This record gives sequence, C-alpha cells and structure tokens, in this order.
Amino acid sequence: MKKLFLWICLLGFTLTSMAQEEKAEPKWADFNGTIAAEKNPKITMIYVYNTPCNLCPNIENKVFADSTVIKALEKDFIATKLFASSQEEYQYKGDTHKYTEFIDDEGVNTLAILLLDGKMGYPTCVFLDENNDKIGTHVYVREVGAMMQILEFYSSGKYVETAFEEWIKEQ
Repeated sequence: MKKLFLWICLLGFTLTSMAQEEKAEPKWADFNGTIAAEKNPKITMIYVYNTPCNLCPNIENKVFADSTVIKALEKDFIATKLFASSQEEYQYKGDTHKYTEFIDDEGVNTLAILLLDGKMGYPTCVFLDENNDKIGTHVYVREVGAMMQILEFYSSGKYVETAFEEWIKEQ
C-alpha cells in the first residue's frame, strides 16, 4: 500500500511538472539597448505594464502567448517591455528618464509618462518607427485578432498614410 501511494505521488508530481512547461512568449529585446539606439532596423513595439495590473496577465498569457503573434513580432518588430514603475534610468531622445515618486511611495518612471502621453493605462503597446519616433499607442489589446490587425497596420507601413482607426474602417 505504501508503494502504491508513493507511485501515485511520483506520477502526480511528474504530471504537474510537465504541465508547468515554460509558456510561449516573444523574444523580448533588452529595453535599454533598443531605446538607446539612434536607429533600429525594424519598428519597435514597447509593451508597457505595471503592478498591480489586473489586465496585464490577459495580454501576457493570451495575446503574447499566441504563436501567430509571436511569429509576427519576431519577423517584423523589435519587441521589448517597459515596467512603468521601473527605478532604472533610461536615455531616450537625449533626455534622462528616472523614477518619480508620487503619493504613498507610489511612483512611475518619467519615460512611461512620456510614452503614454500622461495617460497611465496598462497594459499599453507603444510603437516607435526606425528612428524611435512614436507612431502609435494601443491600450489593452484583449484579443489575438486585434493584435494581429495592429501588427499588420505597422508592418505594412500603412501608418505613414492613414490613422489606424481609418485603416480599420477600410478593412
């Protein structure tokens, strides 16, 4: 009976560890290296997140875990992350951005404020062109299909001709 119990426990442990395989996600580029570059070979997508964020796990576990999104990001974009409350210093467009404390020991990095135009909603995807100029902001992309439309808009270069909302209407 003890051996049977031991085998059941061992089997349960094995199945549990197999089920907890590493989730698929894009190959995130180093944020400091990407943002500090004067010119990048591709459009940069910055995933801006923070804690606590009840919506961030959805985009991380659903949208960024989808194989079609991962392939599109790796093919046409430099994907990177920015933790909005990061206490690191960042250089962007000749300026130094630092963590700024607000009320009750809560704060945010001034780079997040700049990239989000002061509209601190999370999660947000910010797109920069090859010269690191901001070309678009998309707050809380809930579905894989919506993210694929956004990625197609930027990878096709349509952002140069038209606004995203107009392009969507034409589709």
